[in-house]
Amino acid sequence: MIKFSAKYLPALMKFMAKKDIRYYLMGIHIEPDPKGGAILAATDGHRMLVIKDKDAECKESAIFNISRAAAVFCKKEGAYVTIDTEAQRLTILDEAANELFLQPGKCLIEAKFPIWQRVLPDFTKLQQSSLSYTAPEYISDAVMVHPGSGHKRVGHGCRFWQENENGPVIVEYSQHPEYIAIIMPLRTDMSAGGIDAWTKVFGNPKADLLSAAS
Repeated sequence: MIKFSAKYLPALMKFMAKKDIRYYLMGIHIEPDPKGGAILAATDGHRMLVIKDKDAECKESAIFNISRAAAVFCKKEGAYVTIDTEAQRLTILDEAANELFLQPGKCLIEAKFPIWQRVLPDFTKLQQSSLSYTAPEYISDAVMVHPGSGHKRVGHGCRFWQENENGPVIVEYSQHPEYIAIIMPLRTDMSAGGIDAWTKVFGNPKADLLSAAS
């Protein structure tokens, strides 16, 4: 039996692949953490979200699919997910163990999930990120899954890190170190962009203004 908090599912679902030949990326991976609890991970091959649920119960690794319809049932306070690994049934229950959602069919995916640890950076080498050249929708999705989103309290921000300017962007969620997102940079030729392109279009208005003022 696997058990973990349902509140993590909507965020993880944003990072899952959609209609991918790599069918195992259309699921969520869970594995026991030697420190206790479990690690959940989802990726579409371009970005990944990893979450530690310290209270989860998980004795063996698994990949499970999840219906998009399940997301609405994850918002209830104290809701949790159970997966019967023998019957392969996924259920979402409320704090009083009342059934909120029963996913039809078998939920487990027989495959090998990417080794998520390889995607993580060497934390000791991280520095504040320049964001490199990154898909804006990936940044938007990563920011919107902040567990503090929707609250009017201050301090629910994100910060971005990289090992180097061409490396993956690592997203930090303030007050929630149990979350970490990784966004791969886009491989593209930016030689015609940036400072040279702006100068060609605009000139250098700030420098011209200061020159005129002096």
